[in-house]
Amino acid sequence: PTPVPSSMGYFHSRRLQQRIIELTQRQQFDFIIVHSSSVAPYVQHCRDIPAMIDFCDMDSQKWLTYVDWKPFPLNLGYWIEGTKLAAAERRIAADFAVSTVATPAELQSLEEMGTANRAEWFANGVDSEFFCRTRPYKPDGPLVFVGRMDYYPNEKAMLDFCAHNWPALRASEPDLELAIVGAAPTRKVQALAELPGVTVTGYVDDVRPWLERASIAIAPLEIARGTQNKILEAMAMELPVVSSVTAAGGVAAESGHHLETAGDITQFNDAILSLRRHPGRAGSLGTAARAQVLDAHAWSASMQKMQAIVESYAA
Repeated sequence: PTPVPSSMGYFHSRRLQQRIIELTQRQQFDFIIVHSSSVAPYVQHCRDIPAMIDFCDMDSQKWLTYVDWKPFPLNLGYWIEGTKLAAAERRIAADFAVSTVATPAELQSLEEMGTANRAEWFANGVDSEFFCRTRPYKPDGPLVFVGRMDYYPNEKAMLDFCAHNWPALRASEPDLELAIVGAAPTRKVQALAELPGVTVTGYVDDVRPWLERASIAIAPLEIARGTQNKILEAMAMELPVVSSVTAAGGVAAESGHHLETAGDITQFNDAILSLRRHPGRAGSLGTAARAQVLDAHAWSASMQKMQAIVESYAA
């Protein structure tokens, strides 16, 4: 057994390590920014250069969350990886001048590691010019879920939604449709296309047309860390969002004003059906959603905060 997490071993490249060593020997750098724990080992030799580690999300906590959802012996593997990675994250946070994450909840996880180093957070952003509606809102359009579909939290969310939510929704609205949009759908996800009203697209070049023709974006994830970009992108497109409380936790938005959150199957379906039956309310929610994204998740504001952090620690 090795104390090195598998994710770090997977991303290790001797060629890249050597190139970074050569580069730092040839040039003088004032500051180093590292994104994610997996690549932190590449700059371990740079002890004399102040550096920031942007964890974004605390990946160890995601693996440890999987322990509760995966069967034995898979859950044991996730526990081992999560435990190793938590120890590595603790060491990394102690080595870097400053550590950053994307949400207050992730900041709490980081601070609970007990490191003496400064910890900060700055929000994930969304490209609001790219994700911008060009057509009128369609209150009778399909539901849409966007995400890479071989990613376990996304796969589980759609399998559970189609098993527990979809039959009741179709009973209430027999013509209701659902589009599952995202690359690499697993066999289980592909099989969902056999259900009435369900489309599984696989990879698409551009998700925006699917968001524009939808009536509601759904995010029924039970496993979620950090900020769900799928929610930010839908909100930027002025599309009403119905989300689990867990998935919405990393988004600076208020339930009932900028999106709808639900704590169980019944609440989730009720929120969907209410928006479907009140298109004016749905449209207003979408308008408020984009305004909130522009205010709280603009890249310009996030980068200003990041720049301030860098400037306070740069040599």
